[in-house]
Amino acid sequence: MGFFDFIFPNGKSPQITTAQAMQEHADGVRIIDIRDIIEWNKGHIPTSEHIPQAKLMRPDSGLTTNERLILVCSNGVRSLSAAERMRRSGFDVTSVHGGLDSWKRSGFPFDK
Repeated sequence: MGFFDFIFPNGKSPQITTAQAMQEHADGVRIIDIRDIIEWNKGHIPTSEHIPQAKLMRPDSGLTTNERLILVCSNGVRSLSAAERMRRSGFDVTSVHGGLDSWKRSGFPFDK
């Protein structure tokens, strides 16, 4: 096992670009917005799901290790940290680099 195999299990980076996230979401991958409810209510990605960070790995979250997930937060910091924790627990999960700030700058759909 090489260094990058340890850092990125299965050869997958813990972060993806907004364009990659948009494509994966169009292909059916779930986008999970981990911000708090106040942030969520101010706007979010259409068809994304709201699951606060504190509830991500709870059994009642509805998330499983046998599906691909994309996490997003405001700027990508919280979602990257959460994605790294979830990956260590066997989830196939990634984070949107730059978060919703980057998503909005890219001109992708955003519901207010």
